[in-house]
Amino acid sequence: MFNRRALFLLGCAILGAAALLFRLGRPPIVTSHEARLAETAVTMARSGLPWAAQSVSVDLGVDRPHLQAVNPWLIPVYEGGARLQKPPLPYWCAAAVFLVLGPSEFAARLPSAMMGMAGIFLVYGFVRELAGRRTARFAALVWVSTLFVVDEYHKAMADPYLAFFTLIALWTWMRLCRSAGPPRPVLSQRLPWVAAFYLAVALALLAKGPVALLLIAGFIAVGVFVGRRRPRLEWSAHAGGVVLVMAITLPWVLYVVMTVPRVLEVWRFESVGEFADNVRNARPWFFYLGAVFQVSLPWTALWLAGLWLALRRPRRAMLAPILWMACMIVILSFAHMKKNAYLLPLMPVQTLIAARALAMACAWARGRLPGAWPKLLLDAQAILGIIFGIGIAALALTGPIVRGQGQTLGDLVHQLVLRVGSRVGSPFALAAALAAAAALAPLLRVACRSIERRAVVQSVAYIVLIVIALGFIEVEKEARRRPVFDFSSPVAGAMRDQGVACPVEGARAPAMRYTRSASCFNWNSISLTRPGRGSSGRDLRCRSSTTRRGVAAAARSSASSSLKAGTT
Repeated sequence: MFNRRALFLLGCAILGAAALLFRLGRPPIVTSHEARLAETAVTMARSGLPWAAQSVSVDLGVDRPHLQAVNPWLIPVYEGGARLQKPPLPYWCAAAVFLVLGPSEFAARLPSAMMGMAGIFLVYGFVRELAGRRTARFAALVWVSTLFVVDEYHKAMADPYLAFFTLIALWTWMRLCRSAGPPRPVLSQRLPWVAAFYLAVALALLAKGPVALLLIAGFIAVGVFVGRRRPRLEWSAHAGGVVLVMAITLPWVLYVVMTVPRVLEVWRFESVGEFADNVRNARPWFFYLGAVFQVSLPWTALWLAGLWLALRRPRRAMLAPILWMACMIVILSFAHMKKNAYLLPLMPVQTLIAARALAMACAWARGRLPGAWPKLLLDAQAILGIIFGIGIAALALTGPIVRGQGQTLGDLVHQLVLRVGSRVGSPFALAAALAAAAALAPLLRVACRSIERRAVVQSVAYIVLIVIALGFIEVEKEARRRPVFDFSSPVAGAMRDQGVACPVEGARAPAMRYTRSASCFNWNSISLTRPGRGSSGRDLRCRSSTTRRGVAAAARSSASSSLKAGTT
């Protein structure tokens, strides 16, 4: 039995590697979130090892400019200023990979992709504690074949780090709860799980700050009051765990507080301020109500069925995580800034719901009980998969089409026909044919002999579709956008005190120090005034594109002046 389980998890890991590592470094960095992490990590890596790093001058003045040499591993530096809106763990991980593999898009995204692969085993263990081994096997398949999960773990952002360490904390807590029943194990047997839980809490805090406490403490509270599950641990075990968390997180926090003035106001704005002060780019309160259907693709039909079954036949083991997920969505809905990426820590429960529906359908069919709902459910999921696959095949053939101003519908159709004709015989046509074949694979007779086999074939087909969607369609789409950060660009990569290399070949910008205008954190912008009363409320973020345009424009102007002088 152990060998079968090990082979199954190994197969899931291979599928996860195919989905997460395929063309990982091909899409350029076109979003500001990835650019901030990548360039900050490049600055750390180019300064050397953390204990022997070369100092970088950063403007830390409040009332007037004040350049101070800092260790970029302790004070993250982005565009010449202190990047303290987020904790440093994602920057440290990316910089460590840069030291080994060198700076690149692949290296920047590799830690997130590896966390997504490790999430397969963690989701298996988490769901096994709640719903049993059979549901855990389906959960591993659903996790690795969910588009949103694979897409988010494809990015160099802080959210995958938060979701990964939160998942470790939830799984270790459930292990401790299982060990609470009789016979009660001794503390020495549970000590590794206690240490793992509090270590995961500390790393989650270093990944994205206090929101980790909200997620983990909320799960524990709901589990205690609804699920009636809590570990029987002595107070000394919890006290030691709290000391471990403080020993890991407090040194960096205290160093930054003593080095950087008014940094507490920055952290307040980035945490509590998201619910009160920050009204820029605000989205309606019901944003997440529609997002939960989107992030469950392509398993939306199973997720809806699992949610209905869990509410119709409530069990404490299932009701507690569902209630936790609902509470977290409600709390996040009060924040003005809303993104789909903020739902990533909730995806293990989303996976649990869909996998539970699939396991119940298999058990129902195997017991030959009356009722045709398992077959109907799998048919509905197969139809959704066909629609999903046909859409991906169509996008692979046509590519991203942008309707120009004044362009009629007939012109757009003509453009589509020309685009399809030009791609016949290309790798995109092969990808479209493979997507269509993968969409129809679950309907084959060989896949319909049992629901278990049909579910496995469906998962593999979804992974093929996700690989095509992210490896071909998204790569082509991102390649048409202007990169925000380029590892080969000397402007994007070099962070120096004297002089900045310019993208104009043969020219160099005038020697300059990073001043307040080039800083990613404008200290003068901190004020206690509410948005709309003299302050935009969101001047803390850097404007990397504006800064780069200014440096590039200065370089072009300098080069043009030199050419004119040489001509004269």
